[in-house]
Amino acid sequence: MTMMNLQSNLTGQGLADFAEGRIGTPYFYGAKISHGILTEEFVQELHEKLPDLVTDDYVERARQQGQVGKVNTDCSGLIGAYLGVELSSAQMYAVADQRIVYETYAWLPVGTVLWKPGHVGVFLGKCDGAYRCVEAKGINYGTIYSNVTDNDWQYGLLFPWVSYDMENCRSDTMTEKFSITRKGENPYLRPYVWIMQPEEAAQHPAVKKITHGEGVRWLQWELCEAGYPVSVDGVFGSKTKTALQKFQISCELRPDGIAKFEELGKISLSPGSFHV
Repeated sequence: MTMMNLQSNLTGQGLADFAEGRIGTPYFYGAKISHGILTEEFVQELHEKLPDLVTDDYVERARQQGQVGKVNTDCSGLIGAYLGVELSSAQMYAVADQRIVYETYAWLPVGTVLWKPGHVGVFLGKCDGAYRCVEAKGINYGTIYSNVTDNDWQYGLLFPWVSYDMENCRSDTMTEKFSITRKGENPYLRPYVWIMQPEEAAQHPAVKKITHGEGVRWLQWELCEAGYPVSVDGVFGSKTKTALQKFQISCELRPDGIAKFEELGKISLSPGSFHV
């Protein structure tokens, strides 16, 4: 397994402070603070790769708002810039040491990453009587403060290499109040070939590929652990392809619904993929 290096001395409060310091940063899908300024070259690259998301109108709006030539971010880029490693929202769900389904936000530590499919934000705790977060919300908003209740967040994510102030979040209390899960070991054998639907496989005669069986189960299990639930049945059907395309979009990959060999490492990240 490839190990990825993280910055040291990461804390939940540090992430919250970093996110607050980026309020007002423009939003552009796929942009990362660590990339520096948004360039026309990058805009065109994303437009060509994800034309249904980064549309002509989307690109024109960014230009009209003067975003080109400035540092931009998307929701995951805001968090990745503090962590020192870029992860998509799906990958954050996969690598979280604790995925908390919560009943109340009062028990979450500051710096918890709030998650729902395709989007993440940073929990700030209670501010002026309301539970607040910072999120890079979209091209029409940029990076803003918002009330936690304004979004239908599904999980709070805690990472094993980030220290949190758990004074009000005792483990026995959290276990009692919340359902907490984490990614385990994939029980299926990782494939060493491309994975695609049968009808697409016929169009790639020179590529080693699989269309069903153990390798597809491995992929389906990983997609479930990235927040895109599908049946782990070993059959690469339309639902598996759609889930894979959503994952690819999350990682700014071309959403062709083919699990290319070189992309498998992005799909299989886990809490143990990192060291500080």
